[in-house]
Amino acid sequence: FAAALIGPLLAIALYQRSTHRAMRAMRLALTDPLTGLGNHRHFHERLQRELLDAQERGTPLSLVLLDIDDFKTINDRFGHPTGDRVLSQLATRLRQGGEAFRLGGDEFAVLLPSSAERDAQLAAASIIERLASTSLDPGVEMTVSAGVATYPSQGVGRDELIRLADSALYWAKEHGKNQVRVYRPDVIEIAELKRLAAGPDRAARFRA
Repeated sequence: FAAALIGPLLAIALYQRSTHRAMRAMRLALTDPLTGLGNHRHFHERLQRELLDAQERGTPLSLVLLDIDDFKTINDRFGHPTGDRVLSQLATRLRQGGEAFRLGGDEFAVLLPSSAERDAQLAAASIIERLASTSLDPGVEMTVSAGVATYPSQGVGRDELIRLADSALYWAKEHGKNQVRVYRPDVIEIAELKRLAAGPDRAARFRA
């Protein structure tokens, strides 16, 4: 009887091991290796899923895009290892504000399901305030700029929501940095024209 069980038990063990490896490979494919946050691919999958859920429930969904101010200067002055530590510190703070993702370089995103525009603005401002008290390497200072767009009041599709949040982020960068801006058609239209005139669409960086 014991001998008869060996075959099935071995098959189950091999199946579990194979399943564990497959799940681990899937997690790695969706995770940024430096920060442990979701990566660009994971962001697009989650954003699409959250938009569908928001449509079904009739609830808002806010997207916050963040960018470290003058990150190239940090890398050039203090070196890339310091820059990597800055990215990791930012990732730690973002985990406290919602489901966060690193989209590449010094660009990050936070998804805030069921959060209206005002709540998302406050959440982004809280992230910026927490960063102000973050202990970094001697001489290193970090600030971030953030742009907010909310479904359905401002954008209804995935790409549109990304584009509007990126326009708000661009506005924050162009007008002093270290701040949050919410998308407003009347005040950001000029910023969008400048952004498009400057070169390829910035929002293309965030698309799948």
